[in-house]
Amino acid sequence: MPGLRERLYGSFRVDLGVWVPEITRGKQPKPPGAWVNEYNCDLRVGLTQVMTGEFGSTWWSLADPSSATMARSGLLEHGLPWLDRFPNQDAVVGAYEHANEPWEVGMTPAAALDIAQIHAARGHEEDERRTLERYVAAPVTPGHAEYLRDYLPAIGHPDLVAGVTTRPPTGR
Repeated sequence: MPGLRERLYGSFRVDLGVWVPEITRGKQPKPPGAWVNEYNCDLRVGLTQVMTGEFGSTWWSLADPSSATMARSGLLEHGLPWLDRFPNQDAVVGAYEHANEPWEVGMTPAAALDIAQIHAARGHEEDERRTLERYVAAPVTPGHAEYLRDYLPAIGHPDLVAGVTTRPPTGR
């Protein structure tokens, strides 16, 4: 629809993802079958985000003969090295802790909750607690605050609910 949605027929993009079994919040613990789709992953980026360092993804035209060359080159030079950064959970936690924003490593704004799950699953209760305390110290949207009021007691941290504050919703 003009002005509402760009027509992407005849184009493609390359997405990359890393699935972390310890992160179960909001997803099935294990995707069905042996294959893990990008949309099942916990770290998700478009190839052009990895290539440029900017949030977003580029769609390439199937009609453009250079598209396949650019995608292949981008995958070999940037995509595979990005995936190689995450051989284990320590690497995921380290990348998150060194990023300025969660999206830089392909995580959502609520990534701290996922990082806390990794710590909890590995028996690192102090790291889990520290991560959650830092997360609830910053204001969140009213809807997310409601989620946290249910989620934090469910994972054994009911005392952190009192620290949840909200920020005004962003309007259009």
